[in-house]
Amino acid sequence: MIEPTGGGQPVPVLGGAALPYLVETRLVAAAEGRVEVLTTSRPNPEIQRLMAESLAARGTGGVRVKSFREDVVAAVTTDPRTLIPLRMEVTRDVHTHAIGPDGEESKVQQREDRIWSFERIT
Repeated sequence: MIEPTGGGQPVPVLGGAALPYLVETRLVAAAEGRVEVLTTSRPNPEIQRLMAESLAARGTGGVRVKSFREDVVAAVTTDPRTLIPLRMEVTRDVHTHAIGPDGEESKVQQREDRIWSFERIT
């Protein structure tokens, strides 16, 4: 199921304008009788293209942004009987393609991974 978020996420380089996100949630059977809930969110592609064009028009110190893409995936592994979380992993990928003041093209990728483990204390 893919659905747009309400207000979106504020983007500082766009004066705090909200960038609507598309969110997709899926259930996946995992090993050992566990269930994984995957949630993927990314900015609306059309709005993201407009954002890249806006950044390209503004430029920063002669740098023009040709493209920008961000994907965030949250995976929560649960016990299917209780839905109590056992583990959560969030991955954020950002890809930027820019042209410097000297005309040199640069492609940059940033990946951020965070993992949480939960244990039941009885």
